[in-house]
Amino acid sequence: MSVLCPAYVPTGISDSERNRPAGLANANPQKSEAQRAAEAMMKKAVASGKVSAEQVAGMVLEAVNRGRFWILTHPRIKPAVKALVDDLLEDRAPRNPLAL
Repeated sequence: MSVLCPAYVPTGISDSERNRPAGLANANPQKSEAQRAAEAMMKKAVASGKVSAEQVAGMVLEAVNRGRFWILTHPRIKPAVKALVDDLLEDRAPRNPLAL
């Protein structure tokens, strides 16, 4: 088994809400200014990703063939992952990884 932890890969996932069935749509589509700003920042980061979905697929195949458990598409996210784990272990709310 392996776990894929992709960072910013331009796949269109940040627009996935458009595919949600009407019966499962967000009942409260109102977003705060901060939520809209964070969403815009995330979409920009994802769209500017330098690693393609095809490259991620190659990384996954290589990692699985080597028996690696963790597959990080962008090793520089390790500090953000560590911060998240630290927050979890310290029973804190997670910090914003974009601010780290």
